[in-house]
Amino acid sequence: MDMQMYRGHAVVAALVLLTTVTAASPTGYWGYLCDGGNYSAPSKYQQNLEQLSATLPEAVASSPTLFHTQAVGSSHDRAYALARCRGDTEADDCRRCLTQAFQDARAVCTFRKGISIYYDTCSLWFAEKKIKIHLGDSQSVLRADGPPIPTQCKAFQNDASTLIADVARKASDSSQRYATGEKGRDERACNYTLYTLADCLPGISAAQCQVCLEDLTSTPGLSGGQMGERKATLLCSYRLEPYQFFRDTKGHKNKTVWIVVGVAGGAVLLAIALLLWWWLLLWAVKSLHRTPPLATTTLILGVSMMREPQDDASMAENESGTQKQGIFCSVSSDSSKQHDTIIAAKAAFAKPFFMEVFVLVVWCIWKQKE
Repeated sequence: MDMQMYRGHAVVAALVLLTTVTAASPTGYWGYLCDGGNYSAPSKYQQNLEQLSATLPEAVASSPTLFHTQAVGSSHDRAYALARCRGDTEADDCRRCLTQAFQDARAVCTFRKGISIYYDTCSLWFAEKKIKIHLGDSQSVLRADGPPIPTQCKAFQNDASTLIADVARKASDSSQRYATGEKGRDERACNYTLYTLADCLPGISAAQCQVCLEDLTSTPGLSGGQMGERKATLLCSYRLEPYQFFRDTKGHKNKTVWIVVGVAGGAVLLAIALLLWWWLLLWAVKSLHRTPPLATTTLILGVSMMREPQDDASMAENESGTQKQGIFCSVSSDSSKQHDTIIAAKAAFAKPFFMEVFVLVVWCIWKQKE
């Protein structure tokens, strides 16, 4: 009788554990596994976990790969942790997810030294022993969700399996060990679009990623009759849903490329404009030195309103009180006075675009010479 009661309690405990692993949580985790022995509170191991929870989320969020491992404490009470965020996760979202993960982990596996907990955008593992990153060393968690598979749709299983296998292959070939994909069908009996994401732990080889995902996807849980599912281990994971749950990183990258192209194109155009301006300036100076002896010539260029050249009477009118401005350039046979004349004109002009006007003056000289 006692043995039967014991077996009954064991079955109930197993069902409770299965429920916590496969059911979604209001706080966001969709699966977890408790492992290892227990620790007491307060204790040195608890303090080490507190230190990990304060530093590890920031370390992962600031990492280019959104992945980090850390150990805190002495050999006897040392706590090891490994955490990562999904490849399309923003740094702030990654930090918040892992901060929440530490809180939830100690709530669902109270005083347990080892736990793995999984969220939509991040995953966390900590243990009293160094976490080994080897194929087959970690257990997997599975969750099925979403609407039921249409009973009349015979193509769903093949579409889902093909899409999962294709995205898993792309993830193992990617340097980021991350890939997404989608597949749609528009028929009366089968009308849906499936979205899949597969990823592996950053730092493992392409071969390890491929083997892990092949093992994980070889026995999909779609037999449960629902259109969505996800499965994860320490090394890799995949997710299938009838709706888009990941960021459109392709569109984001295209937008970034266009921004870079626009900035680069603007810089090139600016450089060309500066080179052209410099060439015109050099040409203007050389033209002055090449100008043959001429009778004294007077050129008047109205600046403020781009007025026509004026005669001496108009200049006298300007000097008497009107607001017209101009640049007076006298080109004579005495080249020693040309530089002094230009300097004096620039000082009197007192505008930032003197050199542009000066180039126009030289052009007028050149036209007159021709």
